[in-house]
Amino acid sequence: MSAETGSRIEELLIETLEAAELEGGAALERVCGAHPEHATQLRRRWKELERMGLLEDAPGTEMPERLGEFRLLRRLGGGGMGVVYLAVQEPLGREVALKLVRPDQLFLPGLRERFLREVQIVARLQHPGIVPIYTFGKANGVPYFAMERVHGATFEEVLKSLENRRLDTLDGASLGRALVELMRAQGETPEPLDEWLYSGTWEQACLRIARLVADALAHVHARGAQHRDIKPSNVMLTPGGRVMLLDFGLAHGAGTDRLTRTATQLGSVPYLAPEMLQGGRDAATPQADIYALGVSLYQALCLRLPYDAPTATATMLAIAQGAPVAPRKRNAALSEDAQTVCLMAMDADPARRYATADAFARDLSNVLEHRPIDARPAGPARRLARWAERNPARAVASALALLIVLGGPLAWAWKEYSSNLALGAESARAKRNLASALSAVDKLFTRVADAQLARLPHMESFRRQLLEDALAFQRGLIADNANDANARTQQATTHERVARLLFDLGRYDEAGTAATEGIATLLPAAEAAAAPAAAAADAETPAERALDPDARHALALLYAFRSELSQRRGQLAESRLESRHTIGLARALRAARPESVPDALLLADALTTLGRTDASAGKNDDAAASFNEALQVLDSIEPAAELADRCAYLTAAVGVELGALLTGDNGSGIADPTSAEAIVRKALARFERLTSGDVPSLVYAGCVLRSTLASTLLYQERPDEAAPLLDVNEPVLRGLVQRFPTNVVFRETFSKHFNSRAHLAFVRGDTTGAVDGLREAVETMSELVVALPGSPESLSMLAVAENNLATIELRLAEPAKARELLESAVVHGEAARDLAPDSVIYRDRLSQHWFWLYDARRDTGDLDGAVIAIANSADLKKSEWRSAWEVAAHAPELAA
Repeated sequence: MSAETGSRIEELLIETLEAAELEGGAALERVCGAHPEHATQLRRRWKELERMGLLEDAPGTEMPERLGEFRLLRRLGGGGMGVVYLAVQEPLGREVALKLVRPDQLFLPGLRERFLREVQIVARLQHPGIVPIYTFGKANGVPYFAMERVHGATFEEVLKSLENRRLDTLDGASLGRALVELMRAQGETPEPLDEWLYSGTWEQACLRIARLVADALAHVHARGAQHRDIKPSNVMLTPGGRVMLLDFGLAHGAGTDRLTRTATQLGSVPYLAPEMLQGGRDAATPQADIYALGVSLYQALCLRLPYDAPTATATMLAIAQGAPVAPRKRNAALSEDAQTVCLMAMDADPARRYATADAFARDLSNVLEHRPIDARPAGPARRLARWAERNPARAVASALALLIVLGGPLAWAWKEYSSNLALGAESARAKRNLASALSAVDKLFTRVADAQLARLPHMESFRRQLLEDALAFQRGLIADNANDANARTQQATTHERVARLLFDLGRYDEAGTAATEGIATLLPAAEAAAAPAAAAADAETPAERALDPDARHALALLYAFRSELSQRRGQLAESRLESRHTIGLARALRAARPESVPDALLLADALTTLGRTDASAGKNDDAAASFNEALQVLDSIEPAAELADRCAYLTAAVGVELGALLTGDNGSGIADPTSAEAIVRKALARFERLTSGDVPSLVYAGCVLRSTLASTLLYQERPDEAAPLLDVNEPVLRGLVQRFPTNVVFRETFSKHFNSRAHLAFVRGDTTGAVDGLREAVETMSELVVALPGSPESLSMLAVAENNLATIELRLAEPAKARELLESAVVHGEAARDLAPDSVIYRDRLSQHWFWLYDARRDTGDLDGAVIAIANSADLKKSEWRSAWEVAAHAPELAA
């Protein structure tokens, strides 16, 4: 196998591993079907990884006999990064715990650094409470590191084995016996139990373990690192009295690059400090480790977590609220000092926790040795002040302050939610005040998720969970009120918010499902399926006319979203049908409510999506008509403050689309950059008048408007006017991507920015700058294609970037480099066209890729390939006579 083929198989393997997270086993079949020439090798590699237990859901029942110098004996366990085997390092004849890294983890951006970081951090930690690493390397393409084989069990396993025991029957000896039984069940012969660690009361044994972990943690912190995943399953106990801290896979050390990760990726939810829910990686401080150890101590003392709600969302909200049940209420045998020390370590405010792990360890020793402790219990005034400060990630502090001051239905909703998540408990009260309850849910969940949290980085997951919990509340509240129109309308609106959030995250299938479920709350299934067909006459169906205006507006929003989603996926016929139906509903609503600004914005949005769809299909006149009508609608309204942002966003969207259409930037073939400039400048002026502040979606919209204006100027060869616009955009877009790394819309715009920078450099005659910009564009677009495998626009834009870079390489007399880029551009262009066969834009772009590939193949001496390329380019123009003419026209050149 050649190096090139091996590299390609590795790329396909990584693609399959990433896709399998969403598609499961179907991902392998899909990739093999798309690349039959590599299917055999790909299946073999997949089977090897499966056999070794390196696939996330694979049990790894078969085990390889060897890996490099290691002979593998049995699997010990697995985690987020990989799997751990018991192995023998044969040259030294010693048993080790061998950790193998899952390939999908290793090759994702930044995670190779994460693996190396774990090795580097642990290698410099020398402490009896930290499992040492002996060696690391790579064998058969699989990275590994070998650690000391510790004979024992995790603290989590021991606690789990005792969870059905009454706390008043447990003591230190119980913990030791449980450990011994676990080891014997694994076929091990335990060493004698340490008399100090496994003696005395249950409280004493748990405090001793926590103190030893705190000692190890202090060593970690003293060397500029944080563990970031402290929990009982990462603490190993041995019968001989060793307490060892494991798994530094999430650790961060001073001098290492901080990888972008969400809050829940930075540890296990029950052990996350409240500040982690807002700040993500930036909040991963030593105080967060101390908090996690405090939670672990609570779990050990009470045999249950302090916040053991039934869902991750409920757990996160309880953590943010910061009011755990006192440990002594769950274990009456605990001392007051043990409770105080535990609660101080897990205080919701980092400033009120122990300042260092050393201080925590000292206070644990104070309890064990019956000395006065430094910690002090919170008094009534402090507890009341904390109640006013509690919030899920600080973004909702004002809402919770309102709870305390005003009370009312919002306070009721919060209290009911935090005290009893069983929806049956709410429904009885909801019957008495359904309208107030629905309003409370809307204020507490949906508005917070859409407004406050949308401004904060790393909160996408939490926003979705809040919205989904709002849906759960709404379903419960209307369970016995099936005919309440307002309840169903609000539920449909929440579905639309969930769908749009999923769209921003690139999770298109889930977004479509959410929208369809929203429609189903308002229309019977049969009516919902048939409704878009009425769009042939832009009409409403009888079932839709029977809805009240607010319900029809909510329904139209869902249709509008589905049309946008279909357009994004290249499903132009479906998008056009949904858009026209939305327009029909919006026109009817405007006729009934001519003063309604939301109805006007709905119509403008639907017209914009229809115009975008028609432009993609090459229907330029129809597209221009839709865009111009959308602008007229927007110009006719002066929105109130609460709708100004939405109006500004739509103004930007229409200005961008019409500007791109008139410049030909979207492949329309029109070349009127002067008119485009006037339209975009007008849109930008209105946008800036309407909006203020730092709402991320509007910051993004402003960048896109400036980029479009820059394009109109570059097409008029006015680079000095375009440059400042792009200079403003670059740091803003980079900041958006860094703050919201999972938002694929922001990432796509950032990728396109580098194409614009290259265009600027090219107009200025700066070939080096153009090459640098296009290489950056290819790199960022490639990452986006991996994140959005079903997006034809991302594939097509990657192909365009490759094509543009190739044309410069041809000018630089580098036909081999150009050919490699163009061969790739054709592959990506074909994939985009396959996903969106009705798109004239993607077809014409692909024709251009083949045309330039003709040049590159000819210049590299592949004349047969050049003939095929020019024929394919011509065939895509849908004209047999033109195809024959172009091939004939280039025949003499090829013959020569």
